[in-house]
Amino acid sequence: MRGMRQITLRQATPQDAALLVPLIHHVMRVSNTPDYGADNVARVIEHFTPDSVAAMIERCFTLIALQEGQAIGTASIGPTSHDDTPALRTFFVDPDQQRSGIGCKLLAALVERAKTQGLTEIPVRSSIAGEPFYAAHGFTTLRDHWDGDERTIQMVKHLA
Repeated sequence: MRGMRQITLRQATPQDAALLVPLIHHVMRVSNTPDYGADNVARVIEHFTPDSVAAMIERCFTLIALQEGQAIGTASIGPTSHDDTPALRTFFVDPDQQRSGIGCKLLAALVERAKTQGLTEIPVRSSIAGEPFYAAHGFTTLRDHWDGDERTIQMVKHLA
């Protein structure tokens, strides 16, 4: 049964990219295709290669959630690509594992990390599918961001 098997949450290493790329691609296809269309999702997926994911792991504090050796979730916090502002960079949970607490555990660990680094807020540019999750965990919407016909939502969580 789902949730009965042990979940290991640990900091990812660049070698974990081989486990994370298939997870990221699967999550994007299942969770984002309804909102953005297959062509847009395929274009974004092309950016998540083993080399690019390994490089992100080196730049960002990245967590991996494992169950029986399989990656079922990942999330990272680190500098944005356009400046050095720390932000929630990636957040992916296997669709079959969503609503089982894995996302909550990943987010709690990243919030704790942000607090230990002295951050007072965590910004995120959310997908449409991710917005309800972030809102339920205390993120507030700042504005919509449009890249052509693709809408993302700029959100922020203020840390106490």
